[in-house]
Formats: sequence, structure tokens, C-alpha cells
Amino acid sequence: MGMSAEQVKGEISELETRLANLDDADMKLVRLYLITNYLEDKLKREHERIHKQRATILDRIEHLRAELADLEQTKLTKEVFNEYARWFQSEVDNFSDDDWRRLLSQ
Repeated sequence: MGMSAEQVKGEISELETRLANLDDADMKLVRLYLITNYLEDKLKREHERIHKQRATILDRIEHLRAELADLEQTKLTKEVFNEYARWFQSEVDNFSDDDWRRLLSQ
């Protein structure tokens, strides 16, 4: 079974925290390079690694947001259906023959 809306929201939050941490690490690399100009190749590789991780996380966040939207739409659809079912159950005894014909012809 898939994740619940709360689980999806929790994962999005965790990923956003990881993204912020990667941004901080990347800024530290840039400052280190500007200050020292030391180990340019190593810093460049680390910068590229961070940007690949960022892209992966952003893709996952996008996927999770779409999943969350689907979960929320499904919940709304179920709530509407359940509300209609409760109404129908409360009114079914009061249906006239015409009401039944209209309902069944739809």
C-alpha cells in the first residue's frame, strides 16, 4: 500500500531539510574556493556531486507533491461519496416512484 498524506508530507519536509543542508555545504565550498583557491579540482567535483544530489532531491519532492495532490483528491472524492451515501440512506425511505425513476434513469 502507498504512503499516507502525512507520511508524504513528512518525507517532503525531510527532503527540504536535506536540500537546505546541501545548499549550505555548497556555499561553504564556494567560500572556501574564493578564500583559498585551494584544491580547485576537488572542490569542483564536490560542487558537482552536491548539485546532482540537489537535482535528485528536487525530482523526488516534485514526485511526492504530485502524489500528495492525488491523495488529497482521493480523500475529497471519498468524503463527497460518503456524504452522498449518508444523504441517500437518510432519504431512501421517502423516495416516491418518480424519484426512483429519475434516479435510475441517470
